[in-house]
Amino acid sequence: RPGERDITRPIRVGDPPRRPMLPLPPRWPIVHPPVTPTPQRRYPWRSMTLCIAASAGADRISLFSDNRIILAFDRKIGPAYASAEIGYKMAWLNHEWAALYAAEDVSIAQELIGVYKEHLDGWSTAGMSDDAVMETLRHPPLVLKQRRGENYVQSAFGITYANLLEPGRVEIPESQRQQILNEVAYTHHRLGCQLIIAGFVGDNPRFFFFDGLQPSGPAELTRRDHFIAIGVGAEIAEANLYRRKHESRVPLELALYHVYESQRIGQVASSVGREIVIAVLEPGKSSVKAFDVAESGMRFLEKQFKKFGQRRPSISTLPDGFFH
Repeated sequence: RPGERDITRPIRVGDPPRRPMLPLPPRWPIVHPPVTPTPQRRYPWRSMTLCIAASAGADRISLFSDNRIILAFDRKIGPAYASAEIGYKMAWLNHEWAALYAAEDVSIAQELIGVYKEHLDGWSTAGMSDDAVMETLRHPPLVLKQRRGENYVQSAFGITYANLLEPGRVEIPESQRQQILNEVAYTHHRLGCQLIIAGFVGDNPRFFFFDGLQPSGPAELTRRDHFIAIGVGAEIAEANLYRRKHESRVPLELALYHVYESQRIGQVASSVGREIVIAVLEPGKSSVKAFDVAESGMRFLEKQFKKFGQRRPSISTLPDGFFH
């Protein structure tokens, strides 16, 4: 235009100053606001299904002694989003005692079983009373709780759990110290699993139940007689065993059916698997003997269940005088 300078030519001495140009917005690099990454959720492998232990009396089979223990469990296992019949929920603690487990997190249950193996290595109940055996079995859960609490406090805060317990030993506010202690008590001291510990004191079957699923309060180890069930189908299975009036004097043949029937009825719970494993324990001179029920034996028990188990009633008419 007339009167305007050609801005395409180089600047020369004496030229009027150019009009300042507004700076263009930067196009590169593009800066985004900071984003906090979301940690990936961990899905623990769960085993909250159904395990049963029951005692049995004498029978006519010379292979077995007068007192036996029947252990049964399903094989369903998996995280929250999937499952499969691939678990084996029975473990030997030593040459005399076995355990069944049901857990919110299988890894914690297996860690507790590992502590039991360490504690019971070479241990024998010969000459021991029931109370002495129970006191021995109470120790491993306390060891695992101490380990988990110590690991959490040291990894998160760099101090020992023993120093945290004593007021004034660490330079943190008292309110924060109490908060950490509550976190340890309600999270890391809660083992989130149940165990059936089965064995013989002398030749007598004994069951001990560890319940680490309580939402509050300490986990307890208690003794049970005749039978016990753990897992999500436990109430259903135990109700059926009470209905059958199962007790230690029931012959082995009938006791096996009672356990199988209870395991099958417990499958009404959605988390209980369909594949069943049954083992029979017998006291020996130096170790406990175990006999697994074969596939032919499982087919026989299933046939008996279809014959004697819960069946759909057939009622066509009601009798006269049914109502008044």
